Amino acid sequence: MGDEKVVKVGRPRSSRVLWPVLLTLLAVVGLVASMRIGLTSVGAAECPPISPSLSPPISCPVSPPVSTTTTTLPATTTTLPPPTTTTIFTQPPAITSGPVTSFTAGSPGLFTFTATGTPTPTFSITGALPAGVTFNPVTGVLSGTPAFGTAGNYPLTVTASNGVSPNAVQSFTLVVILPQGYRLVASDGGVFAYGGSQFYGSTGSVQLNQPMVGIAPTTTGGGYWLVAADGGVFAFGDAQFYGSTGTVRLNQPMVAMAATPSGRGYWLVAADGGIFAFGDARFFGSTGSIRLDQPVVGMTATRSGAGYWMVASDGGIFAFGDAEFFGSTGSVRLNRPMVSMAPTESSRGYWLVAADGGVFAYGDAQFYGSTGSIPLNQPMVDMVATPSGRGYWLVAADGGVFAYGDAQFFGSTGSIRLNRPIVAASR
Repeated sequence: MGDEKVVKVGRPRSSRVLWPVLLTLLAVVGLVASMRIGLTSVGAAECPPISPSLSPPISCPVSPPVSTTTTTLPATTTTLPPPTTTTIFTQPPAITSGPVTSFTAGSPGLFTFTATGTPTPTFSITGALPAGVTFNPVTGVLSGTPAFGTAGNYPLTVTASNGVSPNAVQSFTLVVILPQGYRLVASDGGVFAYGGSQFYGSTGSVQLNQPMVGIAPTTTGGGYWLVAADGGVFAFGDAQFYGSTGTVRLNQPMVAMAATPSGRGYWLVAADGGIFAFGDARFFGSTGSIRLDQPVVGMTATRSGAGYWMVASDGGIFAFGDAEFFGSTGSVRLNRPMVSMAPTESSRGYWLVAADGGVFAYGDAQFYGSTGSIPLNQPMVDMVATPSGRGYWLVAADGGVFAYGDAQFFGSTGSIRLNRPIVAASR
């Protein structure tokens, strides 16, 4: 074969020299553009890779990697409880406590008003309370110690309220009763008080025209009247003077007196049974025009004040007004004459007492004992019933006191030398 001639074809030398330079230049321009983009980016993720051939090396801001977690919650169904309904029950008040209570003057007393209802009721009262007694509207308690001289009836109106209509209203009565005790009066007007009975004055130091013959207490127990044989009347404590016969010429001397239930009047009775009424006392009759077998020695009024009894020394009984006749000893031969009488609390009976202490009970009066079989130093002159009516005291001329039934002994003048004898007694 013939010689072959190999012809090599290549790029011009000048092209081979410029191409690497051009590539390097393009690389630098791209890097600079990338750096500018990285510096204005908000995250390091856009920073281009650092070429070790760059001098000085380019730093990129580094941010902590952001971790994104996706949590899928399981689907749940929540059941809400039904709405709660609160029912409030209300009930109007109703008073369940009684309509009356009694306190004793000088002693502590307590009464609690009670009532049903929702909300719990509170109480109020209208009406006057006796001195020493108070009312608590929150607890409904009526309490205290009634002062001496406050005996009587106190009408009150009690209201229970709790905001639910209607209010409960009750008519209520507080009864303040006299304490056990007694007073003795001598013929000179000297007064001796024992137990719960109080001393309010006397005429023991006064020169009297006629001797004292009787005593009568006020309804409250805060005073008393004394009456002399000439009908002169002397008032002490809360007793008011309503008149007398001190300036009147009498056919027979006065022997006793009795007060009206209101305490605003009194009756005087003479030995012939003549009756003299003063204040709110009313005249219901007398024996002043009747010839008596024996003189009248005592009298007492009914609880209502619309009548009275008189007793004669033979035990004869004379009833006037609403006073009823329950029996007498007018036809009985007595060992000693009658000297006094006392009514029961109901006015449905009475007791008579003789000078020897014999006691005679009539109507609803009960016999509790006597001194009829006991020798006495001095004759009996009067008797006094207890506030309950379940007992009595007998009083002798020397001031000796004899207690029967629920009567308590508080003292006497039996061992005292008196200027004048005892002639009467009262609570």
